[in-house]
Amino acid sequence: MVYVSPSLLAADFSVIKEELSSVKNADYLHVDVMDGIFVSQKTLFFDPENVKLVHKYSKIPIHTHLMVEHPLSLIKSYAKEGSSIISFHVEAKDDPYAVIAAIKKQKCKVSIALNPETAVEKILPYLALVDHVLIMSVVPGKGGQEYIASSTAKIRLLKQIILQMDFQILIEVDGGIKLENCFQPIIAGADVLISGTGIFGQKDKDKRMEAVEKMKEVILLGADHAGYQLKEYVKQLLTQKGIAYKDFGTNSEESVDYPLYAQKVAKPISQGKAKRGILVCGTGQGMAIAANRYKGVRASLCLDTFYAQQAREHGDSNVLCLAGRVTQQKDIAAILDAWLDTPFSNEDKRIRRLQEIDRF
Repeated sequence: MVYVSPSLLAADFSVIKEELSSVKNADYLHVDVMDGIFVSQKTLFFDPENVKLVHKYSKIPIHTHLMVEHPLSLIKSYAKEGSSIISFHVEAKDDPYAVIAAIKKQKCKVSIALNPETAVEKILPYLALVDHVLIMSVVPGKGGQEYIASSTAKIRLLKQIILQMDFQILIEVDGGIKLENCFQPIIAGADVLISGTGIFGQKDKDKRMEAVEKMKEVILLGADHAGYQLKEYVKQLLTQKGIAYKDFGTNSEESVDYPLYAQKVAKPISQGKAKRGILVCGTGQGMAIAANRYKGVRASLCLDTFYAQQAREHGDSNVLCLAGRVTQQKDIAAILDAWLDTPFSNEDKRIRRLQEIDRF
């Protein structure tokens, strides 16, 4: 799904314990280590003792991003002080193979980073050896920059390569990520959003955890061959609305079995890894039947806006099922809007009935 990693470069280190408490729902904590050479600035985290302090106050995995010319000399000390993931730059001076081996020796996950001007092809020789790839979507060295739009195409290309090679690699994106634009890297294929001012820039500390949760929100999509064309249209509508999605296929009109795609969407929702999904097949009925086998999934076949409103208001529907061979494309936008915008009523009788379903 989507993971969020607040960048501590934007935090107030003088009250670091309180700052960490304000993002305790994060998946990772991102620490930038700058040597003043690879980038012009130095950071507090150039001292590993400050990573040790972060580790003392939080059990969230620490991702240490070495923006330094010679990462080999620093890996052991940062691993010792609590880093779970260590990033190094492919543009650094040390041999990437040696750096990867040194990180693995410390039992840390390996992340290889590349700057905005560096082509994806530069890291291809190392992909089979790493756990994460970190795409810089700003020029490294300072916080508060704007997201570089060309990063989206780079993420998309890298995702295609990872899928083709069948690698289990997470794509991280660092720089300019905020609530209003995070859908762009997610749709392109990003797995981990690194955000500094987008999270710590929230003056109301109570809003920070809310920002983290909103960044994680993504609609899961799945379709069989009969629903493929309609799924592609739904993707266009979601993009126009700035809503993030993850597409689990299918990716053509070649015949496939719909239960496989219902599972790809329903299972993560049942496990609490995502909140909402959309499934499309010829009539929508097969997808609804298959998805509803998963506990906590409330998949609803919606043929018009009334169905969609009722599904949300009365049934707290979390999976919308659409009929690729029945519903006309001109009606889909209204159905989607009704399903997305109608809140659950929260009436006692509605809650009671859903609880009864869950007890089955």
